[in-house]
Amino acid sequence: MNISCASILVCRYFIDEFYRYTCHLEKIGTTITAISGDHMPSKADQDVVRVYFTDSKLTAVPQIIFDKFPALTFLYAANSSLSIVD
Repeated sequence: MNISCASILVCRYFIDEFYRYTCHLEKIGTTITAISGDHMPSKADQDVVRVYFTDSKLTAVPQIIFDKFPALTFLYAANSSLSIVD
């Protein structure tokens, strides 16, 4: 899979050690048009407070992250080539 072409991402949802609902996205390209994934029981997009990007080709934080997860309070981007944070 060429990660520079990926646009629909699958999020791995989990509850971290401090009971915060989290989305983990990895190996993504520079363009994101949608985020999917199976939520944990009784959880939804509005419950996500943390997003992790790992091993990705991001050059900017995609707006879809803030639109999809309105309660977002923490963003982590490791090994992502991130160059713009607005």
